[in-house]
Amino acid sequence: MAIPVKLGILGWSAPGLYRTTHVLSGGMREALTDIAGVVIFFNVLLAVFNLIPIYPLDGSRVVGGLLPDRMTATYARFERFGPLVLLGIILADYVLGLGILWKVIGPVVTTLISLATGF
Repeated sequence: MAIPVKLGILGWSAPGLYRTTHVLSGGMREALTDIAGVVIFFNVLLAVFNLIPIYPLDGSRVVGGLLPDRMTATYARFERFGPLVLLGIILADYVLGLGILWKVIGPVVTTLISLATGF
């Protein structure tokens, strides 16, 4: 989806709620630009989120593969607490409005989006 944006066939528009009326009143090109922006953003966001090294996410497998053998067993013992830790981080972030997750993954997401789209 980022290839047409990178080649200049479609423009780039960062996703946002204010763009809803633009999609409804704009032409087909504007609608495709907005849809591409949302698809690219959420794909990159979910990919980066999935690489957080907490157990139910794939990032824990990456970390487990990179650790030395003697540390892998210790790391594996904490897997049972992973879902609780992840849920706690998400709930604390939402309830307290701290923005912890975005502060961690936001710079990576914006960098990857700029590399993919050229914007």
